[in-house]
Amino acid sequence: MKLLTQIKYPGINKDFSHKKKIYNNFTNKEINQYQIENFNKVWNYCYSKINFYSDLKKKFNLKDEIKNLEELDNFPRISKKDIIENFDQIQKDVKAKNFAFTGGTSGFVTKFPSGYINSKINYINTLLCRSWHNIHENDKMIYIWGHSHKFESNIFKKNLNTAKILLKDIYQKRKRFSAYDLNEDILKQIQKQIFSRKFNTLLSYGSTLSIISNYINLNNMIYDNQINIIYTSDNILNNDLDNIKRVFPRGKIISEYGMAETGIIGYSLTNHQEIKILWSDFIIRKFNDEILITDITLKKFPLISYSPDDFLKIDNYDRNFPVLKIRDIKGKERPFFEFKSNSKIYKKSLVILDHIFKKIDNIISVQFYIKENQLFIFCYPNTCNEEFIKKMIDEHFEDKIINILVKFIKKPIKTISGKFKYILDEKDFSNLC
Repeated sequence: MKLLTQIKYPGINKDFSHKKKIYNNFTNKEINQYQIENFNKVWNYCYSKINFYSDLKKKFNLKDEIKNLEELDNFPRISKKDIIENFDQIQKDVKAKNFAFTGGTSGFVTKFPSGYINSKINYINTLLCRSWHNIHENDKMIYIWGHSHKFESNIFKKNLNTAKILLKDIYQKRKRFSAYDLNEDILKQIQKQIFSRKFNTLLSYGSTLSIISNYINLNNMIYDNQINIIYTSDNILNNDLDNIKRVFPRGKIISEYGMAETGIIGYSLTNHQEIKILWSDFIIRKFNDEILITDITLKKFPLISYSPDDFLKIDNYDRNFPVLKIRDIKGKERPFFEFKSNSKIYKKSLVILDHIFKKIDNIISVQFYIKENQLFIFCYPNTCNEEFIKKMIDEHFEDKIINILVKFIKKPIKTISGKFKYILDEKDFSNLC
């Protein structure tokens, strides 16, 4: 382990070795007992220290401890909406100084309490999962990701965060590009870096990797070296998958499953559509085909029976047995849109707007509708004005965007099953206008 990593996370070598050992040696019976014992420790902390959970315990008459995993079916599902509505109470109890932001793609902009321990656990889990593919801490990586540090409204903090990210990328031997701004110049730079053959790993969103492989394919180029291709956050469609395999014939396609509020939950092994779960950290349940996630490590704010609005398949699901693998995860789509000014066109993922809205405290949900190169942004609730939002978008682009329209609605649009929609359809739009 690198020296600075050991300084930042004292004891990380011992913790990593211990975790690697139990994954190599534990039987299914031992995993089952491990999950029950660690859940009971986390649950005791939750209802003893956090009123949000002690209130749920009373309301649903939940036990102090569980004796088998099936008893978790008695616990109510919690959602982003529950976190938003009870955030002040939760923060009062946990007194978090750091937060994980998640939101736009699921309908709600949500702030989750986080902390040092969350960071350390996720770092160990990242190393563990990547070690399954012989990817090591010192390996060089092309990292095409979000630049959420640029959305800080305070100029000093924005510059400070940018500097921190730059130093972190240098330390971790990463070449970073923005996944939200994939114009031809950027794609050309990414292609150049890939074909420099200096990097053994390429990591980004599934949709971004599809765009990159399409670009390389249009240039009639093939990368014939071995390379690890890690995709996360959204899935790769079958047509795009064929294209990635064509462009990277010796590439190893790996799926990383996780989210901002939980950290990494698992990695694929030989089949990129099947995820090996970090069972030492998470109990996975399902409600119909909806995934429910429960933390069994002591974090700042553990999540119990949490529903992130992802759907999956579990083969031979047994309510009284640990889930070790999941497959066919269906998350949220991240479409691209051509933002226009009077002189330029900016093709960017709508995720970029998610990060802008994360900085507006009073906006709870944001939904989009695209029609004839016009982007309609529907915000809830009506707590600020349209001009303010447009100004923030213009400031990001450093240009005046002319093909967006901001509207406020009385309540977010839901699906038939009651879930919040990220992209609205024609019927939704007609009902609103």
